[in-house]
Amino acid sequence: MNAGLDGFPSSPTSEIWLGTFVGYGSLHTAIPYYSVIHRQIGTAMSLVNSAIYGAGVIIGEPGLYSVESNYTFSGADNAGISVNATSVQAATAITTIAQPTKLDATSTPGGNLTSKSSFVGNFKPGDIVRPHTNIGTAAVTDRWYFRVARLATP
Repeated sequence: MNAGLDGFPSSPTSEIWLGTFVGYGSLHTAIPYYSVIHRQIGTAMSLVNSAIYGAGVIIGEPGLYSVESNYTFSGADNAGISVNATSVQAATAITTIAQPTKLDATSTPGGNLTSKSSFVGNFKPGDIVRPHTNIGTAAVTDRWYFRVARLATP
């Protein structure tokens, strides 16, 4: 891993970055999925991005990870990031899920406003990290993205 001047990594060791909202999973109805894979590097995690389950990143190696998700809805709505949500929770609004499953949640007061969720923390192998919404209507689909990057090893 490359170290920056301050001792922190200057580039992630693994990264998955998805963009452009397509829709929600037909089974996991609160989980969006995307049409573009901007970046997929490294082996510390794997990607699920389907019309059935929505998008998710499966952690394969322990470490410190950064997660961010960006949303733009057509009206007031809520969105965030979840980890290890059950199938029932993945079909439920992010606002009804408790921590520690809900890592972050944000809201927009009106349409065409962008909302960003983020989380930095440790994950273990088998954790599944997902963008998670209240099942709102996308206003500008190319403003939607989901990015997970492994920053450091334990």
